[in-house]
Amino acid sequence: MKKITCVLGSACLEVVSTATGQYTNNRFTGFTNVSFGGEGYYVSTLLNALDSSACLLSAINHNPVSQLMADDLARNKVRSHFLIDDGLPDSVANYHYTDGQLASVVLTNPNTMAVFSEDFVSRALKKAFSFFLDLNPSIMSFENIATAINKKPDLKLFISACDSLDIDKMNMICERSDLIFLSEDTLKSGKTHYDCESLRELTNRLQTDLVIILDDGNILISDYEEQVITNLKESLKIGFRHKVLRDKNFFKACLVDALNNNADLRILQAAELVLFNYDELSWRIDVQIEKQNPLESSMRTVIRKAHRDNLTGVLNRHGLDQFLTTPGIDLSTYTMLMIDIDKFKGVNDTYGHQVGDEVLTGIASILSDHMRQGDIAARLGGEEFICLIKNLTPELTETVANRIRSEIEKTPLSTEHLNITVSIGCTQWQKNEMFIDVMDRADQQLYKAKHSGRNKVIVG
Repeated sequence: MKKITCVLGSACLEVVSTATGQYTNNRFTGFTNVSFGGEGYYVSTLLNALDSSACLLSAINHNPVSQLMADDLARNKVRSHFLIDDGLPDSVANYHYTDGQLASVVLTNPNTMAVFSEDFVSRALKKAFSFFLDLNPSIMSFENIATAINKKPDLKLFISACDSLDIDKMNMICERSDLIFLSEDTLKSGKTHYDCESLRELTNRLQTDLVIILDDGNILISDYEEQVITNLKESLKIGFRHKVLRDKNFFKACLVDALNNNADLRILQAAELVLFNYDELSWRIDVQIEKQNPLESSMRTVIRKAHRDNLTGVLNRHGLDQFLTTPGIDLSTYTMLMIDIDKFKGVNDTYGHQVGDEVLTGIASILSDHMRQGDIAARLGGEEFICLIKNLTPELTETVANRIRSEIEKTPLSTEHLNITVSIGCTQWQKNEMFIDVMDRADQQLYKAKHSGRNKVIVG
């Protein structure tokens, strides 16, 4: 039988808005992505797809947002223990990005306003093997939570203090904790509040194992009993941004699951187990979530298809828009190449649209072959493509663009073996510049290439 982990953390509607165009100084155009999220939502859903059974504790109202989230959790077979109060706000996290940088955040978390009674928490913990708890509930709720925890001496307690570190709340439960997750910021706060100069001192002060998730994606493991601090990146010789370390909630859930199911594991052993088995764990989670929620799986398939051009397989305009809304992306590191097929109308008129489609597909294939990780190729429509390529100097831009132009010119792109050429306009994305402005400037360079003889590259 799976061991039950109760999770008390945020579960919210995440709204990510990214400005990609601008009409005036205070009116932006852009795109919005909406999904369910929050640490409590992710950790409980992930745990339930592994070898643990999750029960999410949260405060909600009767509004549609709360009901949709409850339905989504139910589809993923996550148990819920809700405190329902129509006086509470919707649980929403709204992130606004401008030019790839986080400009503002608006958060409403009902868990910070609700009062969880001792009886409410005790009923949730009745059959629980472990408890994953963040520090967001009010101080009044925390007193009741601490009392309920102390009535279960065998309960494993995992504390997440990655967002904030409230010393009064921490002092109520740190002696009972088996593991505390900290971020780089909350580590600094902890050392200041507890007057510690080092991570080792803080570990001894809190008398428990610590996991520090650093801003660069690395992780420090501080084992209280062994009195050893391990830098995972250095000790395991893993990549600077190992893919499992990019998703802190995935790492937390997998670590809790490993500790739940093997009492003999030390914290470092559990962390290494997660890293070494990332591919298997990720596959198991994907399979379980899709099996439990076929509608969600179908939706993801539809969305993936909606982002791709049906003919060529590269991103379409919608997919390009989605790329531009990627949270944290630094667009100023990119160079835009706008590519237009020379005299393409004549190809369609002379040889027909089937041959025209073969030309489009062949060019898209060449563009994709020249894209590195982090670069993208997209079809804007008709015979026009855009490439966004990272970290190019003006000189290198011209070299790369001419390499693409030359390969297209010498490659037979259809059954008719036509001599196809392209014109390319290139420009560097400037800091704080909107997409529409960059595209206009690239289009100007493309116009120059077209009107100076075609089959040319112009950088400007």
